[in-house]
Amino acid sequence: MRNLAAIGLTAILLIGTIDLPVFARPVKVTNRVRDRKPIIVRVNSPLNEVMDINIYAGVGTNINFENLGETIETMFLENKSWVGLTTNGSMNSQDQTVTNTASLIHLSPIDPLSIPGVVQTNKKTIQSGLTVITKDKAGKRKTYIFNLRYARNSDAAVALVDFTLAPQAPVNPIVSASMMRGEIDASNKERRILVAKLANGLGEAINRGDLKDYSPKQINAIRQMIGSVYQGIPLMEAADRYAVDATVISKIILLGT
Repeated sequence: MRNLAAIGLTAILLIGTIDLPVFARPVKVTNRVRDRKPIIVRVNSPLNEVMDINIYAGVGTNINFENLGETIETMFLENKSWVGLTTNGSMNSQDQTVTNTASLIHLSPIDPLSIPGVVQTNKKTIQSGLTVITKDKAGKRKTYIFNLRYARNSDAAVALVDFTLAPQAPVNPIVSASMMRGEIDASNKERRILVAKLANGLGEAINRGDLKDYSPKQINAIRQMIGSVYQGIPLMEAADRYAVDATVISKIILLGT
């Protein structure tokens, strides 16, 4: 009996040392692209240099020309082995000429193929050139050049490159070409200085929003007044003619000084 008890105790001890089955735990898969929120980048047109675009697996990158009123005419992709290219219009796959109105390009990486005995053509490829020729409604063409490359871990995941028109420089309220060149009645220095102060002050007041309560008609009256002063009419006479308040005149002169 003692032997049987010893055997039973030994069995219990042995069983106690056996690891019990452990339920499978969900494997936490980290995806750097998923964790990084894709962003939108707005770029002024035209481009003055080659633009880099990082291509992420799982994040398609779009290039949009719609805001410019431009359509895509032709595209040249240097290396087609690792990046796919489509548009929102019909495209001739041979010469990459867009045969239908298109304003957006979609880029996506092609996963490398691993076939025994076949050399991977895109295994070491890290970049490719992309040339895009667009045409606006007036028939004027623009050329955009991009450098496509595999994104690094530190690069942002760009979902959209949205082209917009570059902001226009403020226009002098006096549209006279001679005034734009500074040829303002050199025989009357005081009048030339006054007109310059009025013109600059009006532009500054508009940019600051000081005249936001004025209607376009009232602002145009101030411009006509300045034009009359430029032509030699005394300031207050011009102000009366176009019903411009003296307070406004004083303010724009101060802003233009």
